[in-house]
Amino acid sequence: MLIVGAFFSIGLTIFHINGSLFLKDVFAWGPGYIGGIMVLVGICDIISRAFLLPQLLKRFDEKAISQVGLIGLTIGMSMIFLSAYVINSILLMAAVAILVLGEGLFDPSYNTELSATVDESKQGRLQGVYRSLHAIYQTIVPLVTAGIYMYDHSAIFGIAAIFMFLALVTLVKFHKTYQH
Repeated sequence: MLIVGAFFSIGLTIFHINGSLFLKDVFAWGPGYIGGIMVLVGICDIISRAFLLPQLLKRFDEKAISQVGLIGLTIGMSMIFLSAYVINSILLMAAVAILVLGEGLFDPSYNTELSATVDESKQGRLQGVYRSLHAIYQTIVPLVTAGIYMYDHSAIFGIAAIFMFLALVTLVKFHKTYQH
């Protein structure tokens, strides 16, 4: 499960670190439009966590919801990658919405599943390791992606989509291996 978290964290960090630059460089957007995308991010995050997730939890388990979340993250990142070649604001807004809705479904479900992998006495250690690894990714990923971004603004989102897809494949294999 920590490998799933690594792929997810790296992919999401790529989006967080480079999203505004991408909008500025590829779409030629200024602060107003970029701020509008951030509003969209906030709205989608609220919808996914406060409304969509509780409704889905009534019908599905965390395993299914986390997989759907990663599918959304993979599709959203792929659409952002595509938006560099098909410069279309509606495509980009749809991509961001799908990505954020996916993240809002995946992250809480993942944390529930991750905590179920160890007994209660090891919860603090597990969460400490996961958050420490996440902090390392947030330090290293910007350094690596800066060089890639200078070469090709869209490539990093293709790479992020690949990381999300790897997280999905790893999670599905984990679910098949450790069915409870």
